[in-house]
Amino acid sequence: MLEHIAEHSRRPEIVLLHDPVPFGALNVLDEVPGEEMEERLLFRAQPETRRFALQHRAFAEAIAGAGFTCRYLGELVGDSACFGIAGSDPNLMFTRDAAITLPWAPDVYLPAHMAKPLRGAEVVVLSTALEALGLQRVEWRGSDDAYLEGGDVVPFSRGGNRCLLVGYARRSTLKAVRHLREALVPYLADEIFAIELAPWRMNLDGGLLPVADDVVVAHPPHRPHPAPGADSSEQRAGRPLVRDLAAASSEGG
Repeated sequence: MLEHIAEHSRRPEIVLLHDPVPFGALNVLDEVPGEEMEERLLFRAQPETRRFALQHRAFAEAIAGAGFTCRYLGELVGDSACFGIAGSDPNLMFTRDAAITLPWAPDVYLPAHMAKPLRGAEVVVLSTALEALGLQRVEWRGSDDAYLEGGDVVPFSRGGNRCLLVGYARRSTLKAVRHLREALVPYLADEIFAIELAPWRMNLDGGLLPVADDVVVAHPPHRPHPAPGADSSEQRAGRPLVRDLAAASSEGG
Protein backbone atom coordinates (compact mmCIF):
# COMPACT_ATOMS: atom_id res chain seq x y z
CA MET A 1 0.00 0.00 0.00
CA LEU A 2 1.32 3.45 -0.90
CA GLU A 3 1.40 6.38 1.47
CA HIS A 4 -2.10 7.82 1.86
CA ILE A 5 -2.10 10.59 -0.70
CA ALA A 6 -4.61 12.72 -2.56
CA GLU A 7 -5.22 12.57 -6.28
CA HIS A 8 -3.48 15.89 -6.85
CA SER A 9 -0.28 14.86 -5.05
CA ARG A 10 0.51 11.68 -6.98
CA ARG A 11 2.06 12.01 -10.40
CA PRO A 12 0.09 9.81 -12.84
CA GLU A 13 2.09 7.15 -14.61
CA ILE A 14 -0.15 7.34 -17.70
CA VAL A 15 -2.86 9.73 -18.89
CA LEU A 16 -5.50 8.03 -21.03
CA LEU A 17 -6.87 10.13 -23.89
CA HIS A 18 -9.22 9.67 -26.81
CA ASP A 19 -8.49 11.59 -30.00
CA PRO A 20 -11.90 12.42 -31.48
CA VAL A 21 -10.67 13.44 -34.94
CA PRO A 22 -9.56 10.19 -36.66
CA PHE A 23 -12.63 8.27 -35.48
CA GLY A 24 -15.23 10.76 -36.65
CA ALA A 25 -16.53 11.87 -33.25
CA LEU A 26 -16.52 15.52 -34.25
CA ASN A 27 -18.34 14.72 -37.48
CA VAL A 28 -21.11 13.22 -35.35
CA LEU A 29 -21.39 16.51 -33.46
CA ASP A 30 -21.67 18.42 -36.73
CA GLU A 31 -24.42 16.15 -38.02
CA VAL A 32 -26.79 16.50 -35.06
CA PRO A 33 -29.04 19.60 -35.08
CA GLY A 34 -28.43 21.95 -32.16
CA GLU A 35 -31.93 21.51 -30.72
CA GLU A 36 -31.38 17.73 -30.55
CA MET A 37 -27.86 17.90 -29.13
CA GLU A 38 -28.69 17.31 -25.47
CA GLU A 39 -31.25 14.58 -26.06
CA ARG A 40 -29.15 12.59 -28.54
CA LEU A 41 -25.57 13.22 -27.40
CA LEU A 42 -25.94 14.75 -23.90
CA PHE A 43 -24.18 17.96 -24.96
CA ARG A 44 -25.93 21.07 -23.66
CA ALA A 45 -25.00 23.09 -26.76
CA GLN A 46 -23.41 22.48 -30.14
CA PRO A 47 -19.66 23.09 -29.90
CA GLU A 48 -17.47 24.66 -32.55
CA THR A 49 -15.88 21.40 -33.67
CA ARG A 50 -12.82 22.90 -35.36
CA ARG A 51 -12.01 24.82 -32.19
CA PHE A 52 -12.85 21.72 -30.17
CA ALA A 53 -10.25 19.71 -32.10
CA LEU A 54 -7.58 22.40 -31.73
CA GLN A 55 -8.17 22.70 -28.00
CA HIS A 56 -8.07 18.94 -27.48
CA ARG A 57 -4.76 18.75 -29.37
CA ALA A 58 -3.34 21.62 -27.31
CA PHE A 59 -4.51 19.89 -24.13
CA ALA A 60 -2.72 16.66 -25.11
CA GLU A 61 0.43 18.58 -26.04
CA ALA A 62 0.39 20.40 -22.69
CA ILE A 63 0.16 17.10 -20.82
CA ALA A 64 3.02 15.59 -22.82
CA GLY A 65 5.03 18.81 -22.48
CA ALA A 66 4.76 18.57 -18.71
CA GLY A 67 6.50 15.20 -18.89
CA PHE A 68 3.52 12.88 -18.57
CA THR A 69 3.04 9.77 -20.70
CA CYS A 70 -0.09 9.94 -22.85
CA ARG A 71 -1.70 6.79 -24.21
CA TYR A 72 -4.59 6.86 -26.65
CA LEU A 73 -7.54 4.51 -26.51
CA GLY A 74 -7.29 3.89 -30.25
CA GLU A 75 -3.73 2.68 -29.76
CA LEU A 76 -4.57 0.42 -26.82
CA VAL A 77 -7.92 -1.09 -27.81
CA GLY A 78 -8.62 0.22 -31.32
CA ASP A 79 -9.03 -3.30 -32.70
CA SER A 80 -11.59 -4.37 -30.11
CA ALA A 81 -15.29 -4.69 -30.86
CA CYS A 82 -16.20 -2.36 -28.01
CA PHE A 83 -14.08 0.44 -29.46
CA GLY A 84 -15.66 -0.02 -32.85
CA ILE A 85 -18.98 0.91 -31.26
CA ALA A 86 -17.80 3.76 -29.03
CA GLY A 87 -14.92 5.28 -31.00
CA SER A 88 -17.15 7.78 -32.80
CA ASP A 89 -19.04 8.80 -29.64
CA PRO A 90 -17.97 12.34 -28.65
CA ASN A 91 -18.53 11.48 -24.97
CA LEU A 92 -15.60 9.05 -25.04
CA MET A 93 -13.30 12.08 -24.85
CA PHE A 94 -14.28 12.43 -21.20
CA THR A 95 -12.22 9.44 -20.11
CA ARG A 96 -12.42 10.32 -16.41
CA ASP A 97 -16.16 9.58 -16.37
CA ALA A 98 -16.03 5.90 -17.33
CA ALA A 99 -13.60 4.55 -14.72
CA ILE A 100 -12.15 5.55 -11.37
CA THR A 101 -8.56 5.03 -10.29
CA LEU A 102 -7.22 5.48 -6.77
CA PRO A 103 -3.87 7.25 -6.18
CA TRP A 104 -3.10 5.03 -3.18
CA ALA A 105 -3.96 1.80 -5.05
CA PRO A 106 -2.55 2.25 -8.57
CA ASP A 107 -3.03 -1.39 -9.57
CA VAL A 108 -6.85 -1.37 -9.45
CA TYR A 109 -9.75 0.53 -10.96
CA LEU A 110 -13.49 0.84 -10.38
CA PRO A 111 -15.77 0.75 -13.43
CA ALA A 112 -18.41 3.45 -13.60
CA HIS A 113 -22.09 2.62 -14.03
CA MET A 114 -23.62 5.27 -16.25
CA ALA A 115 -27.15 6.50 -15.71
CA LYS A 116 -27.39 7.33 -19.42
CA PRO A 117 -27.57 4.18 -21.62
CA LEU A 118 -25.78 6.06 -24.41
CA ARG A 119 -22.62 6.05 -22.32
CA GLY A 120 -22.54 2.36 -21.41
CA ALA A 121 -20.05 1.45 -24.15
CA GLU A 122 -17.53 3.93 -22.72
CA VAL A 123 -17.25 1.85 -19.56
CA VAL A 124 -16.42 -1.26 -21.58
CA VAL A 125 -13.76 0.61 -23.58
CA LEU A 126 -12.07 2.13 -20.53
CA SER A 127 -12.21 -1.16 -18.63
CA THR A 128 -10.60 -2.97 -21.56
CA ALA A 129 -7.88 -0.31 -21.84
CA LEU A 130 -7.07 -0.29 -18.13
CA GLU A 131 -6.89 -4.06 -18.00
CA ALA A 132 -4.57 -3.97 -21.02
CA LEU A 133 -2.33 -1.76 -18.87
CA GLY A 134 -2.40 -4.34 -16.07
CA LEU A 135 -5.00 -2.90 -13.69
CA GLN A 136 -7.46 -5.20 -11.93
CA ARG A 137 -11.18 -4.49 -11.74
CA VAL A 138 -12.83 -3.93 -8.35
CA GLU A 139 -16.52 -4.79 -8.31
CA TRP A 140 -18.55 -2.46 -6.14
CA ARG A 141 -22.08 -2.28 -7.55
CA GLY A 142 -24.82 -4.08 -5.61
CA SER A 143 -27.86 -3.06 -7.66
CA ASP A 144 -28.73 -1.98 -11.18
CA ASP A 145 -29.94 1.46 -10.09
CA ALA A 146 -26.68 2.37 -8.31
CA TYR A 147 -25.35 4.88 -10.84
CA LEU A 148 -21.87 6.38 -10.65
CA GLU A 149 -19.80 8.55 -13.01
CA GLY A 150 -16.09 9.05 -12.48
CA GLY A 151 -16.51 12.81 -12.63
CA ASP A 152 -18.39 12.60 -9.33
CA VAL A 153 -15.49 10.90 -7.51
CA VAL A 154 -12.56 12.89 -6.14
CA PRO A 155 -9.87 10.97 -4.18
CA PHE A 156 -8.53 13.09 -1.35
CA SER A 157 -6.49 12.83 1.85
CA ARG A 158 -7.91 14.00 5.16
CA GLY A 159 -5.65 13.76 8.16
CA GLY A 160 -3.78 10.89 6.52
CA ASN A 161 -6.97 8.99 5.74
CA ARG A 162 -7.72 7.72 2.25
CA CYS A 163 -10.83 9.69 1.51
CA LEU A 164 -13.28 9.76 -1.40
CA LEU A 165 -15.49 12.76 -2.02
CA VAL A 166 -18.48 11.57 -4.05
CA GLY A 167 -21.11 13.85 -5.52
CA TYR A 168 -24.65 12.70 -6.26
CA ALA A 169 -27.54 14.32 -8.10
CA ARG A 170 -28.02 14.16 -11.89
CA ARG A 171 -25.58 11.42 -12.88
CA SER A 172 -24.69 9.53 -9.69
CA THR A 173 -26.95 8.26 -6.91
CA LEU A 174 -26.69 8.08 -3.14
CA LYS A 175 -27.29 4.34 -3.40
CA ALA A 176 -24.06 4.04 -5.42
CA VAL A 177 -22.15 5.89 -2.70
CA ARG A 178 -23.43 3.43 -0.11
CA HIS A 179 -22.36 0.50 -2.26
CA LEU A 180 -18.91 2.08 -2.59
CA ARG A 181 -18.65 2.32 1.18
CA GLU A 182 -19.56 -1.34 1.60
CA ALA A 183 -17.08 -2.45 -1.07
CA LEU A 184 -14.09 -0.22 -0.30
CA VAL A 185 -13.98 0.56 3.44
CA PRO A 186 -11.63 -0.32 5.10
CA TYR A 187 -9.56 -2.13 2.47
CA LEU A 188 -9.30 0.47 -0.29
CA ALA A 189 -10.55 3.60 1.49
CA ASP A 190 -10.91 4.90 5.03
CA GLU A 191 -13.66 7.47 4.55
CA ILE A 192 -16.30 8.26 1.94
CA PHE A 193 -18.22 11.53 2.01
CA ALA A 194 -21.38 11.89 -0.05
CA ILE A 195 -21.98 15.44 -1.30
CA GLU A 196 -25.43 16.37 -2.55
CA LEU A 197 -25.07 18.53 -5.65
CA ALA A 198 -27.43 21.22 -6.87
CA PRO A 199 -29.86 19.79 -9.46
CA TRP A 200 -28.21 21.77 -12.26
CA ARG A 201 -24.67 20.60 -11.41
CA MET A 202 -23.47 17.89 -13.77
CA ASN A 203 -20.56 16.40 -11.78
CA LEU A 204 -18.65 17.12 -8.58
CA ASP A 205 -15.31 17.73 -10.32
CA GLY A 206 -16.88 20.53 -12.36
CA GLY A 207 -17.69 22.43 -9.17
CA LEU A 208 -15.01 21.39 -6.68
CA LEU A 209 -11.59 19.94 -7.46
CA PRO A 210 -8.67 19.99 -4.98
CA VAL A 211 -5.34 20.81 -6.64
CA ALA A 212 -3.24 21.10 -3.45
CA ASP A 213 -3.69 20.32 0.23
CA ASP A 214 -5.00 23.83 0.83
CA VAL A 215 -6.25 24.89 -2.62
CA VAL A 216 -9.36 23.91 -4.57
CA VAL A 217 -10.61 25.03 -7.95
CA ALA A 218 -14.27 25.85 -7.35
CA HIS A 219 -17.15 27.01 -9.51
CA PRO A 220 -19.32 29.76 -7.98
CA PRO A 221 -21.87 27.94 -5.77
CA HIS A 222 -24.95 29.52 -7.27
CA ARG A 223 -26.93 29.57 -10.47
CA PRO A 224 -28.15 32.94 -11.77
CA HIS A 225 -31.49 31.52 -12.92
CA PRO A 226 -33.58 28.62 -11.57
CA ALA A 227 -33.14 25.31 -13.31
CA PRO A 228 -36.17 24.34 -15.40
CA GLY A 229 -38.77 22.67 -13.20
CA ALA A 230 -36.83 23.20 -9.98
CA ASP A 231 -38.67 24.34 -6.86
CA SER A 232 -37.37 26.75 -4.26
CA SER A 233 -35.96 23.97 -2.08
CA GLU A 234 -33.62 23.04 -4.92
CA GLN A 235 -32.35 26.60 -5.32
CA ARG A 236 -30.61 26.98 -1.98
CA ALA A 237 -27.48 28.64 -3.38
CA GLY A 238 -26.09 25.26 -4.41
CA ARG A 239 -24.71 24.65 -0.92
CA PRO A 240 -23.71 20.97 -0.81
CA LEU A 241 -25.16 18.61 1.73
CA VAL A 242 -22.44 16.31 3.07
CA ARG A 243 -23.83 12.97 4.21
CA ASP A 244 -22.45 10.92 7.06
CA LEU A 245 -22.91 7.53 5.46
CA ALA A 246 -22.60 5.66 8.73
CA ALA A 247 -25.53 7.60 10.18
CA ALA A 248 -27.54 7.41 6.97
CA SER A 249 -26.94 3.75 6.22
CA SER A 250 -30.38 2.75 7.45
CA GLU A 251 -32.20 5.19 5.14
CA GLY A 252 -33.70 4.09 1.86
CA GLY A 253 -31.68 4.48 -1.37
